[in-house]
Amino acid sequence: MIEKPRDLFDEWHALPVAADSDDPRFVVRRAHEVDFPKVWDWRSFWEMTALLSIVLAIMNLLPIPALDGGHVMFLLYEIVSGRKPGDKFMEYAQIAGMLILLSLLLYANGNDVVQLFRK
Repeated sequence: MIEKPRDLFDEWHALPVAADSDDPRFVVRRAHEVDFPKVWDWRSFWEMTALLSIVLAIMNLLPIPALDGGHVMFLLYEIVSGRKPGDKFMEYAQIAGMLILLSLLLYANGNDVVQLFRK
């Protein structure tokens, strides 16, 4: 019986690793192997929601200019140097940050699509 989301992760990681673990369909197949509770548990649901929210918050603090961590990085620069970065520089930094995020998104999804058709 799964009491907490951590128990679900422990059970998930206890399963043997398959050779096709890079396949996008692997997660769906693996999810069916885990013993999910038969009764809806609101506490587990909200704990998992909180865990995902914390992970998203940590990712948001990465020092990429388009994310909040990038804004913190520029504020720290302003505190240390005593002057604000130029508006044109900030504009280009935001564009570069968005390009980084979009390229990571395309890379991750493109990898899944390539793996899907390779099999």
